Amino acid sequence: MISEISILCDFDGTLSLRDMVATIALEFAPHTSRPLIEAVQAREISVREGVSEMFRNIPASKYSEVVKFSRERTVLRPGAFAMVDYAMQQGWNFSVVSGGFDFFVRPALLPVASFIRIYCNRLREKKGMLEVVWPYGCDESCDGGCGLCKVSLLRQHQKEGRKILLIGDGVTDVKAARLADYVFARSVLAEILREEGVPFTPYETFHDIIRALSDNASEVHQYVSIQSSC
Repeated sequence: MISEISILCDFDGTLSLRDMVATIALEFAPHTSRPLIEAVQAREISVREGVSEMFRNIPASKYSEVVKFSRERTVLRPGAFAMVDYAMQQGWNFSVVSGGFDFFVRPALLPVASFIRIYCNRLREKKGMLEVVWPYGCDESCDGGCGLCKVSLLRQHQKEGRKILLIGDGVTDVKAARLADYVFARSVLAEILREEGVPFTPYETFHDIIRALSDNASEVHQYVSIQSSC
């Protein structure tokens, strides 16, 4: 069994079916958030700039409503917990690297929280409005603007001597995907990697990923040495 593998998995649109950051912003500040979301998706502005501005337009008095709204609408992608279980069986590290917020990420993952690492953001009040707190910013190796910097976290795992499998779906995963040993991608991330010629395996559920990891003939085995213990 190979233990020197870390899975870095996005949350919004990957572990969860919806992008909860965008869902919240469109519910509580629709007019200002929509153009910001489009600009982030088009990579015209940074994730940090766009998300910070989205939530700066939501009154802090709405915080409890935001929490309730997000928890009620967070639905995990099929096979999410099975994916964590599979990683545990292999002796791999499983880390959630989320540009989302602790108040919906952590409750959704509570059944497996003791077996994984969770990196995410939080909100606080500033001058009567919501402000994003970014605990995991860019280091000197990144060109900045990530918000939660998946490149910096990826490098930390590499320093532990681990190969990196990245699972993602969007623009926030692109920089890390370019540096990972192998990528499982869907939606916008898959389109970008296809354009750039970066190898990846598409997925719709985590059962697809488990099957690929368990199949010695799949492409991932050309890039990462994996010996299944199942």
